[in-house]
Amino acid sequence: MVKLSKKDIIDAYEIVKNKALKAYSHKQYNQSLDYVSYAARIAYEFNWIYTDVDLEKLLKDISSRILPSKYEGKTVGGRYVFYDFRAVDNCALTQQYLRAFMAWGVEILYIPEVLDVSKAGSIIKELSSYNKVRIVPIQRNKTSVDQIISIYEEIIAFKPEKIFLQLAPWSANAVALFNAFPTITKYYIDLTDHAFNLGTSCTDYTIEFRSRGCTIALEKRNWSSEKILLQPYYPIIEKNKFLGFPPQVTSDKVVIFSGGSYYKIYGKKDIYFNILKEIVEDNPSAIVLYAGIGGSDEKFRRFIDKNKLNDKIIILGFRKDINGVFEHCDIYLNTYPVSGGLMSQYASVNGKPVIAYNTTDRRADFVESLICDNTDINITFTNLKDLFEEVKKMIDDKTYRTNQGEMLKKCISTPEQFNKDLYQIITTNTNIKSFNIVDINYDAVVDRYLNLENDYSSTFKIMTIKKFGIKSLILFPKLVLLMIPTTLSFLWRKIERMIKNIVSD
Repeated sequence: MVKLSKKDIIDAYEIVKNKALKAYSHKQYNQSLDYVSYAARIAYEFNWIYTDVDLEKLLKDISSRILPSKYEGKTVGGRYVFYDFRAVDNCALTQQYLRAFMAWGVEILYIPEVLDVSKAGSIIKELSSYNKVRIVPIQRNKTSVDQIISIYEEIIAFKPEKIFLQLAPWSANAVALFNAFPTITKYYIDLTDHAFNLGTSCTDYTIEFRSRGCTIALEKRNWSSEKILLQPYYPIIEKNKFLGFPPQVTSDKVVIFSGGSYYKIYGKKDIYFNILKEIVEDNPSAIVLYAGIGGSDEKFRRFIDKNKLNDKIIILGFRKDINGVFEHCDIYLNTYPVSGGLMSQYASVNGKPVIAYNTTDRRADFVESLICDNTDINITFTNLKDLFEEVKKMIDDKTYRTNQGEMLKKCISTPEQFNKDLYQIITTNTNIKSFNIVDINYDAVVDRYLNLENDYSSTFKIMTIKKFGIKSLILFPKLVLLMIPTTLSFLWRKIERMIKNIVSD
């Protein structure tokens, strides 16, 4: 079977990158920004690189061309800009940082790239109760260049002391914009520390949340160690009404909960699925619940049906009451082959023990890096026999699993500690705690994402063909050819479902 290779991906990336450079040379700045953003999306999907000095220089050049001048004027102490690519409740680190700013009593200029009131209700509510904030959303009906000019004018009028950037890995417009403020201290809040991102050219410091991110910043993003700041975070807890569990969850059951995007559990010879199967078959009192978001659950459901585990492994789908789910479960099982982060933090905050599996060559991916980094606590098992023994011990011994959960709870930073530590870090621009250098198998990371695209997903192929349309036949002929069987398979599954519906009626 023909598959995409690393060379195919790099070739596609270079094609888009060259289009960005060509558009710039023709003074087509909007088009150039668009191509830079798309090149970054390709790099983000596969991560053979973690930054690109050529793209950073191009964005700096665009900034110089479209803005009247670089701002080097006066600033006012206690005024902070927070640029947010994703203003969504309980997502990214928006609320953690805004709450810290409000606790310090500073003036805030909040700039959300996209502001959807239905998705940012809690953020807006909190900010509306604070009298030192102004919200200036990006005007999406304007061109990229006009958006940049408009926000530039807002910022120079505000005269901030500091700027905090929570960017998407492909936030080309924002990087061009913030290159225009060389004398104002700017911090990059690294959400995707495991992946490529834009932004090294327009920031002075990178704020990482774990040693893995610090390592990549040092080894792959060309940051000097004194510019890398380590600040672990705490999860935002939303107290929504608990919606309950399926009827199969009876009082005699020990609830093992797991969840995250479906791509995190696909691959590696279905090891994750077989772990679930082994657990529920060897422990009659155990029941597994999975809350999934993003992507298709079809492969997972087929496995459950094939092994007749419908009453033992139940897919919940998206749960708005996620904290309630953690409050009522007994054990959290981390995802594999891609380790989950926020879910493990939810478990720890709720005093629930975390069980995880991974391989010895991927210690950088161990869940410990997110909930008990730089400690001697071990959660991840590299031997399945040991994993199953630990799960059985937790299922059979309630006191033991309670103690394990409470141990993890103590590792998570409190909001008060987060506010205090962050304030010290950004006022001194030095770390409170040193970070460790983590051994990362970078080649294995690329192989993992290639495997995901080739065997379980077509994200890159679909988004590229959608982006370039009929031109894809010339620019990326291999992608188009590879999509033909996927398209036929999709149509066949759709026809099968239609036939089943007709028969059932």
